[in-house]
Amino acid sequence: LYDKPTGLVENCEIKIQRYDGYTIYECKIPWTEIFKDDYTFDYDSPFRFSALVNDNDGTGRGWIEYMGGIGNPKSVSLFGDMTFVK
Repeated sequence: LYDKPTGLVENCEIKIQRYDGYTIYECKIPWTEIFKDDYTFDYDSPFRFSALVNDNDGTGRGWIEYMGGIGNPKSVSLFGDMTFVK
């Protein structure tokens, strides 16, 4: 979609914290991991987005997903709109 190969994001910062029984996952992903080098982002248009974190502790694969379209079923039509605020 954005002329980048799909797969694992390796160049990112991840922080996981627990608060009162909730787990908060934060991930800072550089634009270069998502878009090709000369891509110009339009902050006034919605950005279609989904994220998935795999979990396999030896009893089979599970995952948590923000929006949909990556886990099951695989469909970009299930991605959500992310709006940026300046």
